[in-house]
Amino acid sequence: MRRLVIGAAAGVLVALAAATGVSAYWQAQQTIPGEVVTSGDLAISADWLGGTPVWAALYPGQSTADAMIRVTSTNSGDNLAWKVRLTGAVPASFDPYATLQAWVGACGTGAPIPADGYGEFTSSTSAVDICVRYGLSASAPNTLQGQVLDPTITVTAEQVSP
Repeated sequence: MRRLVIGAAAGVLVALAAATGVSAYWQAQQTIPGEVVTSGDLAISADWLGGTPVWAALYPGQSTADAMIRVTSTNSGDNLAWKVRLTGAVPASFDPYATLQAWVGACGTGAPIPADGYGEFTSSTSAVDICVRYGLSASAPNTLQGQVLDPTITVTAEQVSP
């Protein structure tokens, strides 16, 4: 009887081990040399030059008048760099037909600011002027007639590694 109990207990232990699975854990540690860490503060503001623009009505194939935004940075610290990104939003009915264009400096000069941002401005760059305009596609449908475009422009400055 005693052999039967020991055999049954051993069988239960083997069954439990098989049911719970087997796991292993490995750990390794290595010391690496320290590096100097620097930090700083980057503050960005954006303001319309000459006040918020009042754009006239747009007709298909036309663009708004050019408007300027000044992006200003105040920095403290070393090796601070940043880039600027602009995104625009319009009512859904205009979305496939209205486009935001933006340039660093005068409108239409150089390459427009891409969606992922432009520049690697450093702490010595205290202000950047950006020209913006909205355009309405020549293929805009008549159903948009009389609707308000009412665009929103968001300026984002992102700190990047210099």
